[in-house]
Amino acid sequence: MKKILSNINKNLFYIIIFIILFVIFLKQNNTILNIYYIFKNQPYERLAKNYEKVFYSGFCEHQAHGYIISIRENFNHKEIPEIINFEKGKRVPDWIFKKLNLPKSDKTLILLNYNEKYEAKEINFSNYSILDNFENRCFYLKLND
Repeated sequence: MKKILSNINKNLFYIIIFIILFVIFLKQNNTILNIYYIFKNQPYERLAKNYEKVFYSGFCEHQAHGYIISIRENFNHKEIPEIINFEKGKRVPDWIFKKLNLPKSDKTLILLNYNEKYEAKEINFSNYSILDNFENRCFYLKLND
């Protein structure tokens, strides 16, 4: 009987140590909070919030992932808009629309990092309706009929 109690006490000690270390690990990594955040928010909502941070491309800076995600979520798309980025050397993140399986559009246009000093001869704003404007730098335009 004493041997059984001794084994239980030894195992109980290791179990308590393991539980304490496990709780410390969860606390340090905010694991429970992160799991709650994953289940609470939709995937594109999490993606947009991450791209608003400076570490990524920002909302309307560089590749402007946050702005494009915002356009995707707030407008009903029948076609994938054309995307033009005026910041040289930056790729166009049209992959954000790829899962929609829609055809490319020549009637809608997203302008990223637009600045009035750019010579945008091919873009005449009088030919477009402005559906969304963020700080006169990022635009979502629709061609007037």
